[in-house]
Amino acid sequence: MTAALTTLAASSTAGGLTPAGWAMMIGSVGLVLGLCAFCVYRALKEPHPEEHMHAPLDIDTHDLDDE
Repeated sequence: MTAALTTLAASSTAGGLTPAGWAMMIGSVGLVLGLCAFCVYRALKEPHPEEHMHAPLDIDTHDLDDE
């Protein structure tokens, strides 16, 4: 038990990660990668629309009007 604590203390002071640090890093990186994979899956499984939606060309934004 003492050897494990000494090793744990040495790894945390030598710049390495503790087991809790590794667990946090693996969990956070896994969560981010999982969320990215979910978003890519949702974007790619979306069915193709029947018609493409475009903005009508007759919208008058009044930005070319002379004042």
